[in-house]
Amino acid sequence: MVVSRTTPSRQTRAQASPYNLRPVRSSCPSSSSDSSPSSSSTSLSSPRTSGSGSDTDDSLHHDVRATRFAISKVTDFLEKHVTKERSDFSKEKAKLVKAKNQAEKDRDAIAATLANLKKDIDKFIASKDEAITCSICTMCMERLFTIVECNHTFCYDCLRQWFQSSLSEQLKYRDVPEEHAHPPYTAQTLEFLFQQAFIHVLLYKCPLCRSSVRKRPVEVPLLKDLVAVISTTLGPPKEPAIVNPHLEDDDIWAGVFRA
Repeated sequence: MVVSRTTPSRQTRAQASPYNLRPVRSSCPSSSSDSSPSSSSTSLSSPRTSGSGSDTDDSLHHDVRATRFAISKVTDFLEKHVTKERSDFSKEKAKLVKAKNQAEKDRDAIAATLANLKKDIDKFIASKDEAITCSICTMCMERLFTIVECNHTFCYDCLRQWFQSSLSEQLKYRDVPEEHAHPPYTAQTLEFLFQQAFIHVLLYKCPLCRSSVRKRPVEVPLLKDLVAVISTTLGPPKEPAIVNPHLEDDDIWAGVFRA
């Protein structure tokens, strides 16, 4: 016969114990031999975790310093650039202000010059008629004739009438035939008077200074052109001198001077 042996359980044994004592877990740290592999692993890896954090902090500090340095360099560059631009702008502004002031001075000077020129032109326009006025008839001359001996200038019509009146006075007390005694004299009349010895010399004088006149008055081309320009630019004279028809003759002084 086989007798089976059974092993009493832990609870059965505890109940069977006379003291019924519950095992107490020790609070003392376990020995190195009883320590679990996990705790050993944790204790060994802790120093490595601490060292990695320190390296990370150093790297962050380095990056911050590098960023600050870069920002400082950029800031310095921008400040220098802005300072230079401000300086250049100030110089250019000063140049522009100076140029503006000079332009205003030039404008004022030009305005003053134009004002003075206008006054001179107005004065010249007002006196232009007087400048070309014949001193005998007081009218404006379009063609001016100058006496060679004294350089006095008159209009042709006045000079011709003056010389013929002088010739008439010269013949006044001489027994000249009636048809030749009074003006207007022609070239044939003048030649007749010389041939018949009624006169031997023409006694003409300047209407203004009474200087003897022996040569024909001449028309100065420069004065003629000047009067033409004045009349074209400023308008014709208000009271032009009489245009004598003898000005169309081949010899405009025929009957006054011998050929």
